[in-house]
Amino acid sequence: MNARTLPALALSAFLMLSAGCGRRDADTGASGSSVAKEPTSALSVKDIDLGNSVNPDKTVADHTGDFKPSETIYVSVETTGSGKGTLKARWTYQEGQVVDETSQDLTTSGPANTEFHISKASGMPVGHYRVEISLNGAVAGSKEFEVKR
Repeated sequence: MNARTLPALALSAFLMLSAGCGRRDADTGASGSSVAKEPTSALSVKDIDLGNSVNPDKTVADHTGDFKPSETIYVSVETTGSGKGTLKARWTYQEGQVVDETSQDLTTSGPANTEFHISKASGMPVGHYRVEISLNGAVAGSKEFEVKR
């Protein structure tokens, strides 16, 4: 061996050893094939929508922030990530008078939509409202809306 090939061999050996010691991003199955793992993320609220109707997948069909007293008011909460959690909708009127509070437990392994709603047979009082959404006790967001004649 001469003086020029020794550093080249050392570098080659180092690179081969380094490649074998890196973090594994895939699992090797019984057949020896590699399957990439999807990264998982914690459950979180992505979006909150208001409307007067919902689709079968619990997304809002007709987005609005203004409602008639006789309408049912829907809120759709889009979550991402995976895990278990409790979503809570807290509906308030005017200066914070609580109209309704409802919770739903969910277990999901990906994006999901959860629907909450309020209505009153005799009609919702005209005025300013707010729905606050929390996930596992932490406020995730809110939407304000009006009930008008």
